[in-house]
Amino acid sequence: MELTGKRGGNFAMAALRLTIIPALLFSIVMLFILVLAPQALAEERYVTDGMWGTGGSSSGQFNMPMGITIDSTGNVFVADVGNHRIQKFSSSGALITMWGTHGYGNGQFDGMWGVEVDESGNVYVADSMNNARIQKFDSSYVYSKQWGSFGSGDGQFSNPVDAVVDSHGNVYVTDMSNNRIEKFGPDGGFLAKWGTPGSGDGQFNSPHGLAVDSNDNIYVADTGNHRIQKFDSEGAFIIKLGSYGDSADGQFSNPQGVTVDSAGNIYVADTGNHRIQKFDSAGSFITKWGSYGSAPGQLHTPIDVAVKSDGEVYVSELWTHRVQKFRKALCGMPQLELRVEKRFWKNYDEYLEGWLTISYIVHNASGSEAFDSVITGSTATNGVTLVTSLPASLGNIAPDGSWTGKVQYDVPPDVERFVATTFASAKDACGVSYSYPAP
Repeated sequence: MELTGKRGGNFAMAALRLTIIPALLFSIVMLFILVLAPQALAEERYVTDGMWGTGGSSSGQFNMPMGITIDSTGNVFVADVGNHRIQKFSSSGALITMWGTHGYGNGQFDGMWGVEVDESGNVYVADSMNNARIQKFDSSYVYSKQWGSFGSGDGQFSNPVDAVVDSHGNVYVTDMSNNRIEKFGPDGGFLAKWGTPGSGDGQFNSPHGLAVDSNDNIYVADTGNHRIQKFDSEGAFIIKLGSYGDSADGQFSNPQGVTVDSAGNIYVADTGNHRIQKFDSAGSFITKWGSYGSAPGQLHTPIDVAVKSDGEVYVSELWTHRVQKFRKALCGMPQLELRVEKRFWKNYDEYLEGWLTISYIVHNASGSEAFDSVITGSTATNGVTLVTSLPASLGNIAPDGSWTGKVQYDVPPDVERFVATTFASAKDACGVSYSYPAP
């Protein structure tokens, strides 16, 4: 594709060329039109859609946020461990309320890890460290009851780190240091337990996060064994997924959080690898996202993960003291527009030297992200040569988002006109690659 520009010209072609006229200052819009047919690709893409939190103890700040969960109306609850409190936010991160102080009394916390909300709005907190108990609060966040004490007997705990509630109101607790799961009735009465130390099916090595699906199956982040195990509501082993590794799909390094969406897809906070991995209900890998860092879209020690009914994914990050929200990106053709904002000779002397700079904006006018976008090269006629080093990475361009750059050319003094053609590439959310102009 090329787009041809000239004085008074219109641009409605499938290909885009720039005709440069010295000493002429004007703006044009150049549209790259996709002619490649979309292709199916299994991998999904997730993009960051907001974040909140900084290190501190003020309202809305965090000191080592760990457990995260979402209620039936989409509000987000975070276990703010270092501040010994629970904070509740809207889905966009606006603080709604918070409660808890450090201590050992009713409604106080000491190093709690997990938080869960049942269908009635009751909140359960795994008060992990010295308190070794589960605390329950009503829908107004008033202390209701507690159960558990330190030990290894039925109904006792040694570091209870997470809790989930099934459709019957039964409560399941990860008893981490005892390497087992305990099940309680809605009143906190002990019902059952399963698990022993080890690496066999149904055994655990420092289990952490829990999840429950619509069929009351229980998912356990078996952290020390670098895997996820799935059980029925009575503790019978069903499947496992994962093995130790630092890069391959489906491998984990100390995964601590797990959740399940309404379709049965499994999301894992792959803590040591600083990423989220998603699997289908049979345990087959679907996609992953995140890398080590603190920039938007990067993750630093993701501890827990939660999914809202609309598919938005929320992640608590331990050492960046924040919650980050992700959404599934839309597949489809990125519609890239190259808008030349201005092209000019800075002065007559520079014209004689032959330096021409073109400033432009690459704008994504479509409803889907343009991933891994690159200006791959530029060619010119009449002996004009490219000075700017290409390719130039544009990164990811959100729908209606833009990227600004410059291209510089060396123009011989006797050249009055030349045509420059710019080439680009991008991927859609499903990983399908497109070239502009198309070959």
